[in-house]
Amino acid sequence: MNRGLFETRFDALAQRRGADHQLVAQLQAYLMTREDNGRIYPYAVAPKLNIHLDQLMPELLHGVNAGIFDLHWDIRCPHCGRLVSDYRHLEEASQSEYCQMCAVNYDVDFAANVEVTFSMNDDIYDDDAFGDVERPEGVQMLTGLDMMHYPAFRNIFRDEVLSRREQLKITAVTLLFTDITGSTQMYEKLGDTVAYNIVRDHFDILFSEIESHNGVIIKTIGDAVMASFRSNEEAVRCILNGMGRFEEYNQERDLDHQVRIKIGLHRGPAILVTLNERLDYFGSTVNKAARIQGFAQSDQILLSQEVYETAGVQQVIESENKMYIRPMSLDLKGLEGQHGVYALSRNEPEPAVSQGLFSQLRARLGLG
Repeated sequence: MNRGLFETRFDALAQRRGADHQLVAQLQAYLMTREDNGRIYPYAVAPKLNIHLDQLMPELLHGVNAGIFDLHWDIRCPHCGRLVSDYRHLEEASQSEYCQMCAVNYDVDFAANVEVTFSMNDDIYDDDAFGDVERPEGVQMLTGLDMMHYPAFRNIFRDEVLSRREQLKITAVTLLFTDITGSTQMYEKLGDTVAYNIVRDHFDILFSEIESHNGVIIKTIGDAVMASFRSNEEAVRCILNGMGRFEEYNQERDLDHQVRIKIGLHRGPAILVTLNERLDYFGSTVNKAARIQGFAQSDQILLSQEVYETAGVQQVIESENKMYIRPMSLDLKGLEGQHGVYALSRNEPEPAVSQGLFSQLRARLGLG
């Protein structure tokens, strides 16, 4: 081990803006006790330092940037769990792998088969000192999808994307779409400068809530936002808190300067791709989430049946005061059948109606 380089780079890590100096010192002391350059498993290290994983991850990620650690994308077999491939960059990964022990080909699942680990940088440890690469029994795996939802990863490692021709499946992810009601009219009525500042205020509220609830901003399209979460509970808690903040924001402003948003949430399988040099999602789950949001009214949250029927989600909703829930059935463009959703709002809803039946009634009346 090159102790001089080890200490120099840790000094740089501690001096960066926003560093947790006590945690950096703890991490440095812990690593000094290791006898080899075995893999560093975040879920194993956090309890040893008596901290939460969310505290540790930013320091590990900034540590990669500081040249202390190397980042590994480990591809594991879904059958035997053993390490099949190890990539230093996500762009090296492919959608299918082969396990020699099981003698099977399989599609890589970013949320189940891709594990993120760390090791000491090669400049600090010689290659011949490399240690065990198998995760200790009972230690939870930090998945690729987990890593993607750390803001520090998105901010520091913008270049960590799949190659343009590759895609990885994801068993399930929760997607959020939002949009502002009447934004075009707002720009026309208030002028570009005032309207833009209101839209920026809206982004500030949404972005802070999404990040504080372990979500990640995927992209913005005009004043619309697409974000993802690892769990339904985090997504619903995020948007309920956000709605509360918008209520406070609007109380201080006249009607023309208020923000009214429409929200849709859905969970399901997706494909991870690289689009516009950023990680993005593709597939029917994305389409359904966007379509659901398109039916939402001002100050209304539409949850797909897959989101609402999660036990934890209903507990989150029940903890809210005066939250009205209305079941609905929708015809979603491009998707077959009727789709159950639940409308959440603080205003007492009108009687429930099937959107499909509503469409039939319009057709009978010759309204198209």
